[in-house]
Amino acid sequence: MGFSGDHIRERPKVHLTTTTLFGVSEVRVHAGEPLKMKLGITGSPTPIVIWAKEGKPIPRARTSNTHDYDILDLPKADYDDTGNYLVTVENKHGRDSADIPVIVIDKPGPPKGTLEVSDVFADSCQLAWKPPQDKGNSPIIVTGLKTGD
Repeated sequence: MGFSGDHIRERPKVHLTTTTLFGVSEVRVHAGEPLKMKLGITGSPTPIVIWAKEGKPIPRARTSNTHDYDILDLPKADYDDTGNYLVTVENKHGRDSADIPVIVIDKPGPPKGTLEVSDVFADSCQLAWKPPQDKGNSPIIVTGLKTGD
């Protein structure tokens, strides 16, 4: 009696640690760069893979897969791609899912309120402003000023 792969039954499983997150708790990418997540998957028959962001389909994303991995590809990430991604794998023997937090780092928004000027001298002055409401998912470390003549 020969062996046939048709008789193998295996519940589907998402394997995050194999290729995507490398032990970190989230995926970070800069705006304008590609967002590509390759996940190991197992299951027999080969599971169907469904990706969602915040519970909704991801129309801009391209996906491709083989029997042992699935790839989600956004060629050019933007700030709105930040969120919680859910990947679900399913076959007739069960389902598995995994959450993947994605943070897209972008430039911050404008400062809140008005610019405050004080301690004005012939060659210098003190400037103060409130931080922006939207920090672009990154701490603001250095802020530069452009001056005119």
